[in-house]
Amino acid sequence: MVTQLRRQRAPAPPDFSGVVEFCLQHLFVAVSWVAIPGYLFAFVTWGLGAAPIRRRQGRLWPLVVAHLVTNSIFSLVPVLFMLLG
Repeated sequence: MVTQLRRQRAPAPPDFSGVVEFCLQHLFVAVSWVAIPGYLFAFVTWGLGAAPIRRRQGRLWPLVVAHLVTNSIFSLVPVLFMLLG
Protein backbone atom coordinates (compact mmCIF):
# COMPACT_ATOMS: atom_id res chain seq x y z
CA MET A 1 0.00 0.00 0.00
CA VAL A 2 2.88 2.40 0.70
CA THR A 3 4.25 1.95 -2.81
CA GLN A 4 0.81 2.65 -4.25
CA LEU A 5 0.67 5.91 -2.31
CA ARG A 6 4.10 6.87 -3.58
CA ARG A 7 3.02 6.26 -7.15
CA GLN A 8 -0.15 8.32 -6.72
CA ARG A 9 1.60 11.27 -5.12
CA ALA A 10 2.01 14.29 -7.38
CA PRO A 11 5.60 15.26 -8.23
CA ALA A 12 7.13 18.02 -6.15
CA PRO A 13 7.24 21.47 -7.73
CA PRO A 14 10.59 22.70 -9.04
CA ASP A 15 12.86 24.34 -6.49
CA PHE A 16 13.52 27.91 -7.61
CA SER A 17 15.69 28.84 -4.63
CA GLY A 18 18.88 28.76 -6.70
CA VAL A 19 17.54 31.20 -9.30
CA VAL A 20 18.28 34.27 -7.14
CA GLU A 21 21.80 33.11 -6.34
CA PHE A 22 22.49 32.27 -9.99
CA CYS A 23 21.23 35.67 -11.12
CA LEU A 24 23.11 37.67 -8.50
CA GLN A 25 26.34 35.85 -9.24
CA HIS A 26 26.06 36.61 -12.95
CA LEU A 27 25.17 40.28 -12.42
CA PHE A 28 28.79 40.83 -11.41
CA VAL A 29 29.83 40.34 -15.05
CA ALA A 30 27.59 43.18 -16.27
CA VAL A 31 29.71 45.62 -18.25
CA SER A 32 28.00 48.71 -16.80
CA TRP A 33 25.16 49.81 -14.53
CA VAL A 34 23.04 50.42 -17.63
CA ALA A 35 23.40 46.75 -18.66
CA ILE A 36 22.19 45.35 -15.32
CA PRO A 37 18.43 45.27 -16.21
CA GLY A 38 19.18 43.29 -19.37
CA TYR A 39 21.44 40.90 -17.49
CA LEU A 40 18.82 40.58 -14.75
CA PHE A 41 16.14 39.60 -17.27
CA ALA A 42 18.41 37.18 -19.13
CA PHE A 43 19.70 35.37 -16.05
CA VAL A 44 16.34 35.17 -14.27
CA THR A 45 14.90 33.68 -17.46
CA TRP A 46 17.79 31.19 -17.72
CA GLY A 47 17.48 30.28 -14.04
CA LEU A 48 13.72 29.76 -14.24
CA GLY A 49 14.23 27.51 -17.24
CA ALA A 50 17.09 25.60 -15.63
CA ALA A 51 15.40 24.92 -12.28
CA PRO A 52 12.76 22.47 -13.60
CA ILE A 53 15.37 20.73 -15.75
CA ARG A 54 17.65 20.30 -12.74
CA ARG A 55 14.73 19.00 -10.67
CA ARG A 56 13.60 16.52 -13.33
CA GLN A 57 17.05 15.17 -14.14
CA GLY A 58 18.46 15.30 -10.63
CA ARG A 59 21.86 16.33 -12.01
CA LEU A 60 23.55 19.65 -12.58
CA TRP A 61 26.07 18.63 -15.25
CA PRO A 62 23.68 18.80 -18.25
CA LEU A 63 23.01 22.42 -17.31
CA VAL A 64 26.72 23.15 -16.91
CA VAL A 65 27.30 21.80 -20.43
CA ALA A 66 24.36 23.84 -21.77
CA HIS A 67 25.84 26.91 -20.08
CA LEU A 68 29.21 26.24 -21.74
CA VAL A 69 27.61 25.79 -25.16
CA THR A 70 25.55 28.97 -24.76
CA ASN A 71 28.58 30.97 -23.63
CA SER A 72 30.65 29.59 -26.52
CA ILE A 73 28.04 30.51 -29.12
CA PHE A 74 27.47 34.03 -27.84
CA SER A 75 31.19 34.65 -27.29
CA LEU A 76 32.29 33.53 -30.73
CA VAL A 77 31.47 36.74 -32.64
CA PRO A 78 33.08 39.17 -30.12
CA VAL A 79 36.20 36.99 -29.95
CA LEU A 80 36.42 36.91 -33.75
CA PHE A 81 36.07 40.70 -33.90
CA MET A 82 38.81 41.05 -31.31
CA LEU A 83 41.15 38.65 -33.12
CA LEU A 84 40.51 40.04 -36.61
CA GLY A 85 40.72 43.68 -35.56
